[in-house]
Amino acid sequence: MKYLIIGAGALGSCLAGFMHRAGKDVTLIARGEKLEIIRRDGITIETADGQTLIEQVKAVAAEDYDETPDVVVVCVKSYSLDSAFALLGRVCGPNTVILSLINALNVGDRIEAGMDRDVQIAEGVAYVAVGLSSPGVVKQKLNLFTVVLGARHKHPMPAGVERIAADLTDVGLTVEISDDMLRSGLRKFIRVSTLSAAEVYYDGYAGDVRGSSESMQYLRDLGNELMQIGDAAGVPVPGDPVAELVEAVTNVDADYATSLMVDHKNGNETEYESQFYDVYALGRAYGLPMEAYERVLRAIGYPGLPEG
Repeated sequence: MKYLIIGAGALGSCLAGFMHRAGKDVTLIARGEKLEIIRRDGITIETADGQTLIEQVKAVAAEDYDETPDVVVVCVKSYSLDSAFALLGRVCGPNTVILSLINALNVGDRIEAGMDRDVQIAEGVAYVAVGLSSPGVVKQKLNLFTVVLGARHKHPMPAGVERIAADLTDVGLTVEISDDMLRSGLRKFIRVSTLSAAEVYYDGYAGDVRGSSESMQYLRDLGNELMQIGDAAGVPVPGDPVAELVEAVTNVDADYATSLMVDHKNGNETEYESQFYDVYALGRAYGLPMEAYERVLRAIGYPGLPEG
């Protein structure tokens, strides 16, 4: 199958590099300095076990891509999703599957609303500890790359998901197929959104969050609100992911910061909307109080909250 990856950040670059290494037909959309460097030097992946891989991935600007891919993997930040619609609308054929790997819940609804025709949409989440050291240079912090993909909440499974899963497995990823990606998205958010919110609220890193019983209780409260959304939506999250969250934060490096927290600290554009507000709004739509998420939204001065 022919793959197009939109987004040359850490996730998109790493995925493109591994797919190229496995012999898959993959093209990466990049722009500006990233595009120039990737075309000249390829993508460098510094793996967690000390290897340095250099892959000469095909990279083009969005306006220069003129093929019809079988699969488009969208790896942009949630706040940049709207910028991808022009390209998606131009290159997607009737059988193209759009797979979003974005930190957002129900992101398929946004993609559907942004397209001018019916398209096949699969949602996904990626568990991968990678960072972009410089344009085209990806550092893998842990030997972890898992993708969960599948059907949108209350939608049928898109055609082609099993073939995509097989290709990603060939690449060396751990792959799971989910019958409801809201459940799977909530499970990831219990790991990601909660710690981001706690770090932002307490203005510190993981070591600061675990440094007091108050902040750890706040972390649990955030996780429990996500669990409550799953229950209200009819897709309860199995197991005890809140306990797993507490264990993970207890054992992670003290200076660990989520990518949202890094952006927050550096004054960059940040995924407050998808990781905080959309969670709050979804819970409120199910009649849940969402007091923990409301606290972090008020702390950052997020607009549009009810008075109180």
